[in-house]
Amino acid sequence: MTSPRKKNDDAYSIDFFDEDGPACEAHAPAFAGLPGGSEVPERLAGLIREAGPVRAAYRIAPLSIDRGVATLGALTLPGATVATLGLEPGAAFPFVITAGATIDALLDSLTDPLERYRADCLAVARLDGALVRLRERIRAAHATGPLALYLPGNAPEFPIEDIARIIAAIGGAAARLGLRLNDSGTMVPLKSIAGIFLPAAREMDSCEICAMRDACDRRR
Repeated sequence: MTSPRKKNDDAYSIDFFDEDGPACEAHAPAFAGLPGGSEVPERLAGLIREAGPVRAAYRIAPLSIDRGVATLGALTLPGATVATLGLEPGAAFPFVITAGATIDALLDSLTDPLERYRADCLAVARLDGALVRLRERIRAAHATGPLALYLPGNAPEFPIEDIARIIAAIGGAAARLGLRLNDSGTMVPLKSIAGIFLPAAREMDSCEICAMRDACDRRR
């Protein structure tokens, strides 16, 4: 198991390999109902593993709350967010996770729609697994209390534009992972996540209040 490594700009980095947690094949329930059922072709699973680790970077940033409004550097979370997530003042952890450009290239190279869909499910499953393990590593490394997960775009009060502010909060560590925003505001590589783990009264994911929760097979 890898431990967070601190860089010169006070950011921490972690590489997540398949052996860090359940194999990505175990996290693809969307395969059920497809031709071939839930079985994952070994060739695809091997290609995904050979793409290398899922990489993450995060920083420690103080979260202050004044009259119901939470502030984290240049990022402001409105009162609705503070109340919804039960936020408390303390150490917050803006982070980015990426499966890297190799995965994007692999998906682009697959011409069979079903094969590409299966590979996409595996890549997303690896990201989701790394997200779960990142919270565990942060909690262990920094002796935190409960952490609520904030993901921009999950609800109206969580604007997708906050992704740019989170990446800015990570600083040079995001660039070292090869992560950037294109002109339309989409993260590149595409298989990437930006969010914040926030001090809260209880463990909570912003998925719990996402407007698309009932229709999403990735809900937590």
